[in-house]
Amino acid sequence: MNLAITAPLILILLSTPLLAYGGLNCSEGAYVGRDNAGNKICKTIGTGEIVDSNSDSFTIGGEEIGSGGIIFGIFIFIIIIVIMIKAFGGGGGKTERNDQGNASLNNEYQHQEAAKIRQLHLCDLCKKMPNNWRFRRIEERETGRLLAYQGLCLDCANS
Repeated sequence: MNLAITAPLILILLSTPLLAYGGLNCSEGAYVGRDNAGNKICKTIGTGEIVDSNSDSFTIGGEEIGSGGIIFGIFIFIIIIVIMIKAFGGGGGKTERNDQGNASLNNEYQHQEAAKIRQLHLCDLCKKMPNNWRFRRIEERETGRLLAYQGLCLDCANS
């Protein structure tokens, strides 16, 4: 599976407990319960009395972390995922090399294909349809500049 798809899925899975928690944090000796209207509240374990909650903080590993700390942690996690996607080439698009060697080969191929079309896919000398093509460069004598390609069958090219 592509990293660009899996990274957000991992983020969602890791943040689900925090999102499901709802932000209600009861003090020690209390639990999350519901009042008569169905709202979440903190109740003491022994008597069931309603106590104040610490709704602006979370307890993770026995330490209280404010909601700002959680948001900062998620933000840092997203940045790490983006860096990983960039590092491993996520994103999907392939880059094309434009060095001189590939450009000249591509240009040569286009000239050869143009010669085939111009000759109606027939050998320029015997007018037969070749299985394998050989091409001759037709150049200007003084400058050596390419004028055209001549497409030939193997028999005509070897003679």
